[in-house]
Amino acid sequence: MIGIILAAGYGTRLYPYTVNTPKCMIKYKNRYILEYLIEGLEDIPVEKIFIITNMKFYYQIKCAIKKNNNVVVVHDGTINNRERLGATKDLKLVLDRYKIDKEVIVLGSDNILKINYKKVKRFFEHNKKSCLVYYKENELSKLKATGVAVLNHNEVKHFREKPQEYISSNAVPPLYIFTKDVVNYIKRTQLCFDSPGQMIEHLVLKYQFVGYKIKSRIDAADIIRSKRY
Repeated sequence: MIGIILAAGYGTRLYPYTVNTPKCMIKYKNRYILEYLIEGLEDIPVEKIFIITNMKFYYQIKCAIKKNNNVVVVHDGTINNRERLGATKDLKLVLDRYKIDKEVIVLGSDNILKINYKKVKRFFEHNKKSCLVYYKENELSKLKATGVAVLNHNEVKHFREKPQEYISSNAVPPLYIFTKDVVNYIKRTQLCFDSPGQMIEHLVLKYQFVGYKIKSRIDAADIIRSKRY
């Protein structure tokens, strides 16, 4: 299994905090968000971790990574928000460039999840279907700002990215495990979705997904709002 962290966004919604700092390098308890993500992937463990970022933050992220032969930082060639490729094109760039033809675990770069990564992998292997994670969220305003899944037992029956009406309390942060057939579908198609959630909304219409329940998440906006930045 390969780990891919999507970190090519420009964090415009969190300006001015992210004008010169990528979201993955916001600190929580004196550690970068990125450190928590790498630690979780290494705990699985994965064969390789790819971090896809942009030219603006490439060297900043590369310098922040402690010497680790298992982590590769890649840039997508963009230098500002107007040029951004979006989640699916960045993901495809990594899959194509490094000829990845196996299961992948894909993470957004601005969330710390209360999760046991090994258990999620075992859940994925047991079900043999692509997997997303979810937690219970009771605030409608927060559900409107994230992906939301409707499940029947573990089966994902419906998914909406940032629904403006209530459909479920199952909030879905950006952590997904894709089977090999989903990986190959992304590689052979020209999907053009800006956010990971938009990509999932498309994929669940074509492939079976299961959901793994986690406790909660902390995202970059939560950290900034709580003044723990």
